[in-house]
Amino acid sequence: MALRIWAVCRVGLVGVMIGLGGCGEGRDEVEVTGEIISDEEVEAEEEAAAAAFPLATAEDLRQLALAYTAFWSERGADRGPEDVDELIPYLLDSERVIDLVRRGEIVVCWDAAMNDLPRGASRTVLAYARRTPIHGGPVVFADTGSREVTASEFAELPKASVNR
Repeated sequence: MALRIWAVCRVGLVGVMIGLGGCGEGRDEVEVTGEIISDEEVEAEEEAAAAAFPLATAEDLRQLALAYTAFWSERGADRGPEDVDELIPYLLDSERVIDLVRRGEIVVCWDAAMNDLPRGASRTVLAYARRTPIHGGPVVFADTGSREVTASEFAELPKASVNR
């Protein structure tokens, strides 16, 4: 029985492969022009892309952490803000940071209790750039200190835990 099923599958696969022989016809082809662009043109394109989709910086993360700690100071250390809307009153003139959080460029450990940080405020991550776990990038700690880390360093850092 198993041999018969294998034979049917093999014949079917060969038929599919033969049938695909003409699939390339009518397909758009990419033409390489060999056009060389200047360094200035490359920089201009990169700046335009960065303006359209800005990445989170260490300073953005620091502003977020300052707002988070202001939230703790005013409302108590037993819980953190649940979302960016709770942080807005503490993010003074930081539309950029609010936008980065809403777009997911900044990942925040929401609702973290200040008195429940795994390795203390200076060694517990409060927020980080979305690209950091894979490519490395900036992180900010609960004491508002920030630094660049590699992806492997990031994996080892304790993150603020959710208080739910």
